[in-house]
Amino acid sequence: MPGTNAPVSSQTTQKLLRDRYNLGYVIYKGIEHPGRHEALVTPELFERVQRLLDTHSGAGTRYRTDHHYLKGLLWCDRCQRRFIVQRAQGRHGVVYFYFFCRGRQEGICDHPRPGFVWPEF
Repeated sequence: MPGTNAPVSSQTTQKLLRDRYNLGYVIYKGIEHPGRHEALVTPELFERVQRLLDTHSGAGTRYRTDHHYLKGLLWCDRCQRRFIVQRAQGRHGVVYFYFFCRGRQEGICDHPRPGFVWPEF
């Protein structure tokens, strides 16, 4: 809200850091043009920041409860949605991770459930 002293969100900060305005460009009617303003950063610095932001994004991975090395990396070949993970424990105490299609959860994909079953290492 304009006029408030609220902190800037991380989404707004990322949007600002990814904006090519910093390189001296503007977008007019969907087309990028050289701006009249001087570039705020060098192209090398801008690219370094982009690579850093890409490595920190984790491909959309949210680390909350279930940590698995494939989390956030698997995608459904039928609906192009991400596979999500569910942790389950068998009756003998073995922990399994079930990966299933997010599209199936939304009712738009016919991928069988569960997708993959991986024992915990």
